[in-house]
Amino acid sequence: MRRDLYASDAPVYSNSFFKEMGMVVTRQVSLAFRDIEFVRTRIIQAVVVGVYLGSLFFQLDPQLPTSASEDQTPTIERYGVLFATFIHSALAGASQIPVVLTQRPVFYKQSDSFFFRTINYVIAEALSVLPMAFVETTLLSNSQTGEPSDVGGCFMLYWFLMLVLNISTGAFLRALASLSPSPSVGQVMSGLCIASVCIFSGYILTFDTIPPWFIWIYWLSPTAWGFRAGVLTIFTSNAFTREQQDYALQLFGIERDTTYIWAGILWLIGYTIVSLCASYVGYVYLRFDGSGGSGNGAVQDSDAEERNDPDVMELERVLTERSASELNREPNIKAAAAALADPSSSSTSDFKSSSTTRPDPASSEEVDLHVESSLNKRDFIPADLEFRDLWYSVKRPGDKRGTYSLSLLKGITGFAEAGTLTALMGSSGAGKSTLMDVLALRKTGGRIEGEVLVNGRPQDKTTFSRIIGYVEQNDIHSPKATVHEALIFSAFLRQPSDIPRAEKEAFVEQVIETLRLEPIRDRPIGFKSAGGLSTEQAKRLTIGVELAA
Repeated sequence: MRRDLYASDAPVYSNSFFKEMGMVVTRQVSLAFRDIEFVRTRIIQAVVVGVYLGSLFFQLDPQLPTSASEDQTPTIERYGVLFATFIHSALAGASQIPVVLTQRPVFYKQSDSFFFRTINYVIAEALSVLPMAFVETTLLSNSQTGEPSDVGGCFMLYWFLMLVLNISTGAFLRALASLSPSPSVGQVMSGLCIASVCIFSGYILTFDTIPPWFIWIYWLSPTAWGFRAGVLTIFTSNAFTREQQDYALQLFGIERDTTYIWAGILWLIGYTIVSLCASYVGYVYLRFDGSGGSGNGAVQDSDAEERNDPDVMELERVLTERSASELNREPNIKAAAAALADPSSSSTSDFKSSSTTRPDPASSEEVDLHVESSLNKRDFIPADLEFRDLWYSVKRPGDKRGTYSLSLLKGITGFAEAGTLTALMGSSGAGKSTLMDVLALRKTGGRIEGEVLVNGRPQDKTTFSRIIGYVEQNDIHSPKATVHEALIFSAFLRQPSDIPRAEKEAFVEQVIETLRLEPIRDRPIGFKSAGGLSTEQAKRLTIGVELAA
């Protein structure tokens, strides 16, 4: 009998656009400020640079030259401190590149499970750095000349200009990171862009000395627009006479046109929007995770990772040692598996050894496996999975024809019935993870042939994500989040929006109890090598994230 297809009419995302945005922004801001060392370091850096520049250019000569025969030092020093503060403010966003690349695998995993819309994640990334941009801009802008009278009544305009420059260049560098396949490529590309904007900012090479074939870099550089607007803000203030203003601007080939101040601010805002769009394109249309296949269809065999995984190797060693002693218990193991597979049996296990009845090796009778759990059948919708003649092919390395000639799966047929436990077994590299990735629609490259049915109907990615939880081989989580936060985030974003908040929280508590996560619920996930969750704890959390959905 064919079951109804759960969530066939459900929207792609469980929450409305703005409700989802609020949750994603809250999470990103929380994660950003949870890295105390990173926040503290950036604040100290801004303070040190501000104090350094303020003391270096303390009490500048207020009398600017009006001709070449006079001392040019007062003007040159002001240009120097302007360039230094603007460059530091602009390049403060370079520290976000490793953050983006570290979080990208987490984004891929959550995006594939329809946690949130990609545009909301991009917006949340931008908003999460605003508080730090405010702090850095305030600390740096107060050191711009050492004499507040230099900017007269335009200090807030100058401060706002530096803030917009900080935000726009940060957005540009994040976009660059989202388009980079690896941290090394991202660092190289960012270094090239940073060098270009510094050289063609209008200070090292003045506008009238830039070669015509490089002038396009100047007009595309956010630093050049910000520097020009900043220079006009300072040197057109009422702190200087008209003659001093004209000569100072002429010295660096800048035209006296105050419309460039607001034009520069508007251009930087537009630059920010374009960079956010570029980040969106990088997240949606480019994939550099390596686990689900790359966008170009190259060979990405996820089972190959198991061969060098120390955890998998250790597990295989233990299973090999135990295999001989378990042979005489095979009939009873089959009986226990049959009892577990019976849909009419009790709820799923919480894995308490005290609640499991061990089969008697001397007996050949079937043994019921009684289990306990705070979760029950009404919390889940049954679904039958069937796949027929499934093929998965990728491009062979070095094949210039670009054909999918290397088959990793060849005519695989099988099924998994609702209420049963189906084990997929095989040696490392046999294709287990590849088959699971194909069935879960996690392969983004290669060619898939065959038929996959869910409750008797063709598999649909959006619908399928509503009825399954896919626990991947690698445990991918935000390291700064706690165990409880990871589960709550999954439940709030993936469960239907008509379910009350209290009911979602109660369900998360049931998941925590079932998976024995209570002792570590408020513990940061972290990294295993740095004192974070162990492999076993991280795996239970990964299972919990899928159960909470």
